[in-house]
Amino acid sequence: MVCLRYVFPIAISSKFHCSYQGFLQETEERLETDLRPETLEQNLNHLLALHRERDQAVQKEMERLESLQRIADKVENEAKRNDIFLDEIKPRIDEGANRLDRLSPRDAKHRCDIVTSQLADVEEAVSMMFSHVQALADENYNKTPDVQKRVQRIHQRFISARS
Repeated sequence: MVCLRYVFPIAISSKFHCSYQGFLQETEERLETDLRPETLEQNLNHLLALHRERDQAVQKEMERLESLQRIADKVENEAKRNDIFLDEIKPRIDEGANRLDRLSPRDAKHRCDIVTSQLADVEEAVSMMFSHVQALADENYNKTPDVQKRVQRIHQRFISARS
C-alpha cells in the first residue's frame, strides 16, 4: 500500500487520508477526480483567493464611502458656519443701512467694504461647497440630494443678503 504523506489544509489528518486511501485500494473503489485531495485543495485555494478578493473590494468600497462621508461632513460644517454667519450679517446690514445717514462717508465706506469682504468670503465658501457636492454626486454618494439642498438654501440666503 502506497500512502502519500499529504497534509490537507482543512484539518484532515494524514493518518485518516492514508487509511482512506488503503480502503479504496482494498475495495478497488475509485475516488472521483473531484474528491481527490489535490483537487479539493486546489478548489479550496481558489475559494480562499476569491474570498480575499471580495474582502479587498469591500475594504476599498468602505474607504471610498468613508472619504465621501468626510467630504459630506466638511460641507455640512461649512454650511452651518455660513448659515450662522448669514443669520448675523443680515441684521448688521439692515442696521448699517439705517445708520448710513449719520455716519461720515469714510466710516460708511469702511463698513460697506467690511460687509462686502465678508459676503465675498461667503460666496467663495458657497462655491467650494457646490464643487464638493458635485464631487459627491459624481461618486453616487447616497446623501448627495440632502447636502445639495442645504447648500442651495445657503446660496439663496447669500443672494438675499447680497441684494
